[in-house]
Amino acid sequence: HLETSDVTDVHLETSEVTDVHLGTSELPSVHLEPTEVTDVHLETSEVTDVHLETSEMSNVHLEPTEMTNVHLETSDVTDVHLEPTEVTDVHLETSEVTDVHLGTSELPSVHLEPTEMTNVHLETSDVTDVHLETSEMTDVHLEPTEVTDVHLGTSELPSVHLETTKVSDVHLEPIEMTSVHLEPTEVTDVHL
Repeated sequence: HLETSDVTDVHLETSEVTDVHLGTSELPSVHLEPTEVTDVHLETSEVTDVHLETSEMSNVHLEPTEMTNVHLETSDVTDVHLEPTEVTDVHLETSEVTDVHLGTSELPSVHLEPTEMTNVHLETSDVTDVHLETSEMTDVHLEPTEVTDVHLGTSELPSVHLETTKVSDVHLEPIEMTSVHLEPTEVTDVHL
């Protein structure tokens, strides 16, 4: 448990880490590079440059007020929650991601590039530059108020839901795609 007002440059480089809680008001540089991480909680008002580079990670919660440059580079990530007020430059580069929730009011640059991703939820009022480049993706929900420059480049995409007020520049370029729903108020430049 790290519950302090000012924490700088935290490095966790161990073979097994369980139940990590980072509850602080300012956390500029967090590095988590263990072999196995379970139940990681980042509940802080400002987090900058978070790196999660591990082989197995379960139940990761990132709920700060402001988060910049978040990197999730791991082979197995389960139950990732990103629910801050403002998130900038989020990278999810992993081979298997399950149950990813991005519920935030502003999400400028989201990159989701895993091999297998299940149950991805983007529920935010302002999302810009979303990239979903994965080989298998199931049950993707994009329900923000405004989405700009959405890229869905994947080989299999069974259930894609785009239920937003405004969608601009949507690219859907998979090999196989089933059950695509586009139900926004305004859609501009849609490529299938």
